[in-house]
Amino acid sequence: IRRGFLQKVYAILMCQLVVTGAIMAVIMFVQPIKDWVFDNIWIVYVSMGVTFACVIALACVPSVRRKSPGNIVCLAIFTGDM
Repeated sequence: IRRGFLQKVYAILMCQLVVTGAIMAVIMFVQPIKDWVFDNIWIVYVSMGVTFACVIALACVPSVRRKSPGNIVCLAIFTGDM
């Protein structure tokens, strides 16, 4: 039972890291997107605020942390896998 659980956890983690890495690769290596992000710095600040809000919600609100739709949504927003 433990091995199956660990396999599921690591599979989810691997998928999240692959998707996050792919999103970052697109942002860092596609020149028009990179230029747009540098020209519109507000998007960086908005994403930092949303990430901070998700971390606070997951850390301080037990109903978000323990209930299924809320925690998956916050995790997806936090990791960038939307």
